[in-house]
Amino acid sequence: MFHVPFISANLISVAKFYSDNNALQVENGLYRFPVLHKNKKMAYVGVRNLSTFHSHRLNHVHNKVELWHHRLGHVATDIVVQVMQSCNVAYERNKTVVCSTVCPSCQMAKSHRLPAHPSLSRASKHLELIHTNIWGPAMLKSTSGAKCFIFFLDDYSRYTWFYPMQTKDQALSVFKQFKLLVENQFDAKIKCLQSDNGGEYRSFMTFLQQSGILHRFSCPYTSAQNERVERKHKHVVETGLALLAHASLPMQFWQYAFHSATFLINRMPSKVLNNDSSYYTLFLKIHEYKSFRVFDCLCYPFIRPYNSHKLQYRSLQCVFLGYSFQNKGYLCLDPLTRYVYVTPHIVFDETKFFNTTPSLIRDSPAEILTPAILLFPSSLPTNISHSPPQSALPFPSDSTRSLSGSTSTPVSHSGPAPIPEDQDTCSALAPRMTTRLMHGITKKKTIFDLSATKISTPSTLSQALKDSNWTQAMDLKIAALHKNHT
Repeated sequence: MFHVPFISANLISVAKFYSDNNALQVENGLYRFPVLHKNKKMAYVGVRNLSTFHSHRLNHVHNKVELWHHRLGHVATDIVVQVMQSCNVAYERNKTVVCSTVCPSCQMAKSHRLPAHPSLSRASKHLELIHTNIWGPAMLKSTSGAKCFIFFLDDYSRYTWFYPMQTKDQALSVFKQFKLLVENQFDAKIKCLQSDNGGEYRSFMTFLQQSGILHRFSCPYTSAQNERVERKHKHVVETGLALLAHASLPMQFWQYAFHSATFLINRMPSKVLNNDSSYYTLFLKIHEYKSFRVFDCLCYPFIRPYNSHKLQYRSLQCVFLGYSFQNKGYLCLDPLTRYVYVTPHIVFDETKFFNTTPSLIRDSPAEILTPAILLFPSSLPTNISHSPPQSALPFPSDSTRSLSGSTSTPVSHSGPAPIPEDQDTCSALAPRMTTRLMHGITKKKTIFDLSATKISTPSTLSQALKDSNWTQAMDLKIAALHKNHT
């Protein structure tokens, strides 16, 4: 006899009641039902082989959960259990047993990436593991013609090297330069290189095998396995864009902003390194933060050595574009001539910015915005003029040079227009010019009449061999061919 207070029908089907409550049918139409005692343990009345009964019961419950899972449109197991409770359908209360069934239809239709666990490993010394990643191509070329860049991240120190490139196929040549640089500077060998196995890294295979470097790469479309350099990549790009937004500079200057972002991030304290900077961890030197300046602030560099005469100003109002990685100096952009000066002799005004008059840069065409870097000379000749060099130097990167050169020649600097003065004053101050004509020295001008010289061209080989001039010309031509091995 059972007391069922929440029964929902007055008429009960014994067969249905038997199937819903996992009863066992015995002889003479009698059934055996499980009895729930006070200690919450299931006791099976009149059943001798309990393992057989338990196996039969679990299979039956699994079939019911699976059936309701299909009925409800392949919903989650928690919802299936909730619906079965509301319908007074028996189910297995052990969630581990209920969720053990794998639905093939759900896996085919709802497959997704599994949660990625962050890697806690770290190389034991520098250059033991190098991470790399390529960004680009960008929609706009930088002022030096670069459209992409490549990162190299040391796993031990988290120090980042930034190399701008014009195309992605320059990645292998850049890596060779980077390898020679760091192995010579730190007296160590690169042990392993980790990348995302993109198409541009396939050309690395032969060189890495010849150099004995292990190439470790992430699974396809699994950027989380390359998360260390991906996060650094995101950090540098977002910091560079923040510098550009604050500076109100055109996007063509993204290379300067990303260079400055890399320079700053390498010198910022990091929790991963116990609040030490990547620069200190790699070089064991403390950087002086007092030398940092606000990006895009107005500055006044000392440019007197570039002046062509003594009445030119000793400085110009320029824009601070970042730090030089090849010498101890700052990069200053002259917005009028679009040239960049590199000098340590500079006065900053960090309270004023160039965005007050942005038309000087934004109204200029993109091809004229290519700046040239004027390396500040240690010693200059006395006859140097203020006109900048004719070709733009590439922007330096962290301990290296950029492969992307200048794409156009900037406009030459022109001096101020002369001020009209009194004629007598000018003649008294101006130096006298002496010419041959003033002293009556003349030279007879010789004019050659080409029409008086008749030159005949032979039409056959026999005619050419009769002329000594043609014979001599043929001998000289044959001698040149033998000399050049052609």
